[in-house]
Amino acid sequence: MNPVSISEQMMYNTIRLETESGCGTGSYFNYKIGDYLIPVIITNKHVVNYNEHEKVTFFVHTKDNNGNPSGNIKIQYDANWIFHKDKDLCFCYVNPIFEEVKKRYHKEVFYIANGIDLIPDQKKLEELSALEELVMVGYPIGLWDKVNNFPIFRKGFTACHPGIDFNEKGIGLVDMACFPGSSGSPIYILNEGGYRDKRETHI
Repeated sequence: MNPVSISEQMMYNTIRLETESGCGTGSYFNYKIGDYLIPVIITNKHVVNYNEHEKVTFFVHTKDNNGNPSGNIKIQYDANWIFHKDKDLCFCYVNPIFEEVKKRYHKEVFYIANGIDLIPDQKKLEELSALEELVMVGYPIGLWDKVNNFPIFRKGFTACHPGIDFNEKGIGLVDMACFPGSSGSPIYILNEGGYRDKRETHI
């Protein structure tokens, strides 16, 4: 299936990360440095057991001759995780995986990455209302569509105003059914038919 809508594109943004002790969620993110895009996988430190060299197993989507998603390949990756100095966040470079898939299987990986443009600044956060509906994409209790390699969508709400830090700088609070396996899941405000801010301005 060629993803068209935003929610369909989200189906190709996450990765079900398996370790020897369990599983969690990772997501593709493109860092932009100058004219270069550097793809990485972002997750929580505890998903990789606070081990900077934790081996992970996951599946990637591959492209057909027309550039559309077609097929999946299982990957085992001796990743070098780079840890945030304070927060429960880490990332690893994923381009080596893309190159290995191309070399070994003569295929390219199909993925859709988030970017810095999706992260709202303080001004945009303050334009939101205290109660916003949210969507989380990931693998609660390890659940997934293993035949098609697709994640699970869950819904919830902001539990405090997005524009005000909850007790600690940079922390937000959500009311959502989060289970082991959801760790690392990206959370979005998703309004595919349009969106109105707290002043009822259509965005």
